[in-house]
Amino acid sequence: MDEGRGTLVLYLAAAALYVAIGVLAVEFMLSSLIAIGYLLIAVWLLPALVRRVH
Repeated sequence: MDEGRGTLVLYLAAAALYVAIGVLAVEFMLSSLIAIGYLLIAVWLLPALVRRVH
């Protein structure tokens, strides 16, 4: 898988998980600060951690 497609898949997976969490906890979805933190963790920190472990 090329770099661009991998990045797209990562963002789509993060978005799907964010929507799923938002359905269960609406206040989570409505907070902009939490949304920014979630995006930082889900798209930047977790992949970096996985790359470091492997």
